[in-house]
Amino acid sequence: RVKSLESVIIVEGYMDVLALVQYGIANVVATLGTTISEKQLQQLFRRVSEIVICFDADSAGEKAAWRALKTILPWLQDERQVKFAFLPNGEDPDSFVRQSGATAFLQKLSESKTLSDYLLEQLKQRADLRNIEGRVKLLNQAIPLLALLPEASHYFRLILSEISRESGVTKEELLGQIRQYRHTTKIKLPENMQQFVVKEEFNPVLKTVQLLLQSPDLAHSVENTAPFAILEEEGIHLLIELIEFIKNHPQKVNTAMICQHWQGKATEQFVLQLAIRETLLSPEALAREFNGFIHQLLADAMNQILKNKRRLEFLERKGIEHLPAAEKQELLALTHASKR
Repeated sequence: RVKSLESVIIVEGYMDVLALVQYGIANVVATLGTTISEKQLQQLFRRVSEIVICFDADSAGEKAAWRALKTILPWLQDERQVKFAFLPNGEDPDSFVRQSGATAFLQKLSESKTLSDYLLEQLKQRADLRNIEGRVKLLNQAIPLLALLPEASHYFRLILSEISRESGVTKEELLGQIRQYRHTTKIKLPENMQQFVVKEEFNPVLKTVQLLLQSPDLAHSVENTAPFAILEEEGIHLLIELIEFIKNHPQKVNTAMICQHWQGKATEQFVLQLAIRETLLSPEALAREFNGFIHQLLADAMNQILKNKRRLEFLERKGIEHLPAAEKQELLALTHASKR
């Protein structure tokens, strides 16, 4: 959970998250892939002002870091800071923290490069600035990136100045080329970024699962999950399994333990995606919302049981010999369900 933190570390996989949490580094989330999505980025910037990217130290991780940089640029404001942490070659956060410990990992984080330093370093490495061809290459690579930055930010003006100095092109000329590129490619920067809110539609079951993943102890407030089995909403069997897992586990269950237990299951990615989502609720409000959803689901289940009972009675009165094939199958299914 990141809502009360000043910064958050972004890693690639949930095993990285589990390892770091086990070593006492809790302000960490995973992209669950090799890049960060705009949706993940928007959610994080609503809660923290500093993000540290720490991907695997291999070619895939390096490419993912560069893609992340390009995703971040449109959302970069003066009060926001992004850094890139680099581990020794071949390491990932999971392997590094287990081998070297939390102190060594935090030391690597303290050596992180700022986004602007990383951006300029990469651009200069890809072009030989000692000749005109190299400086042209620098401009060709820098202009599409600068076009992604909000012009009102200090980041834009300072990086533009640095590229102007390195290339020998005036700031006015460079700004004109950036605006022309933005116009030609129809780049649209986000508007009113501070007020941006990600709107997500959840059915009650998925919302209940999300809340439970954030506060697993809430499962103990659910006395009986059996009535829920009659519901057909997406995720209902996952909710039942999750509640029973938490209630029957001999230890106090946390989110990391749930993610680890779900490794290899068909719903693994589904659970991980819900686990990294965040609400802005206090623990008390979260519990109230969870209990509200549980009561609503229980009421829905009782209504469905009553409907099924009435339908079963209706079909039985008609007599099975007078029913068409479809209703015969329905009668058999309702009879079987009523005996469970």
